[in-house]
Amino acid sequence: MNIKKILKHAVLLGMVLGLSGCFGPATKKFDQEAEVSKQLVRHEKDLSQRYLDRLSAIAGRLDGMNQAVVDGLTEALDTARIAREIAEEALAIAKENQQAVKGLSAGGGGDGDDDLGDELGDELL
Repeated sequence: MNIKKILKHAVLLGMVLGLSGCFGPATKKFDQEAEVSKQLVRHEKDLSQRYLDRLSAIAGRLDGMNQAVVDGLTEALDTARIAREIAEEALAIAKENQQAVKGLSAGGGGDGDDDLGDELGDELL
């Protein structure tokens, strides 16, 4: 009877050791897969943060460039407006001068320099 008990215990112990040997590598494999998954998640998070930082820097640069373009266009429009105002004033002065020259030409002027007045009047017409 002792031998039967010893054999039962030996078989039972062998089964327990065999099963624990089978589950040991499987548990290690699951632990390794979990660790690899954690590392991948950390790596993806790091990459995402880097991309977000780069995109933020690019967005800031684009905002600065847009503001520079707007400022340049505003300055160009102001310059064009001033140039138009100067041209309008020059045209008004030229018309006044033309009328003055016509008035002097029609009135005789009296100083004998009518040829100069006629030339100026013809140019402005």
